[in-house]
Amino acid sequence: MTVALSALLSYFAYTRHFLTAAGSLAALFVALDIGLLGSLSWLLLIIVFVASAFITTRFRLLDKSRIGVQEGMRGERGAINVLANSLPAVIIAAIHYVFPQHSPLLSFLYLVSIGAATADTVASEIGVLDGNARLITNFRPVPRGTDGGVSLLGTVASGASALFIVSAGYGLMSIFGQAPPFFMLPYAALFGFLGSIVDSILGAALERRAIIGKHLNNISSIVIACLLALLLVP
Repeated sequence: MTVALSALLSYFAYTRHFLTAAGSLAALFVALDIGLLGSLSWLLLIIVFVASAFITTRFRLLDKSRIGVQEGMRGERGAINVLANSLPAVIIAAIHYVFPQHSPLLSFLYLVSIGAATADTVASEIGVLDGNARLITNFRPVPRGTDGGVSLLGTVASGASALFIVSAGYGLMSIFGQAPPFFMLPYAALFGFLGSIVDSILGAALERRAIIGKHLNNISSIVIACLLALLLVP
């Protein structure tokens, strides 16, 4: 089942021009890792994440192309982008395989990581459609697509997407009897959303100055969100 779903996910992403050939291959290995080392419910959540990213990426793609803020030529993403958004989840899955006795905590952190990846992706894809972007560190107006730029539309979309993906993940995990305690659900959504905020802060403070790149920013913001959740959730 895991192999079939992973192959189907990779094939769909490639044939729909959501991922490049290299990106699809990376997605295949990520899906296999998460499905085999984590759980089937974790893999199913990856599929929901990819579907959500695909929909928001293609949403008003022509408008994004006109202002030059789309991913790739037609919204497609490469292997580095795939790894930047999934590496923390892959590491959590590997830890889960070694320490299955900590499954509730690791399932929670997995939800946070996917929540942060989703929130950031949706914030970027929807937020660029809002012409009233402001730099998160000083709230001065900036051109849309600017690293560290935020908008009301993007922020609302980010929070809503984090809540959606975390709720979907919790539902899937519950079906398979692998869900963390219910009280952790709002925390997972909150810290997933905060991951997107951290991404914007790092974008404004470091990425705009070329101190770090976009992909390192993605990984760092997800890791920070997970660490904050680990340290602050009772």
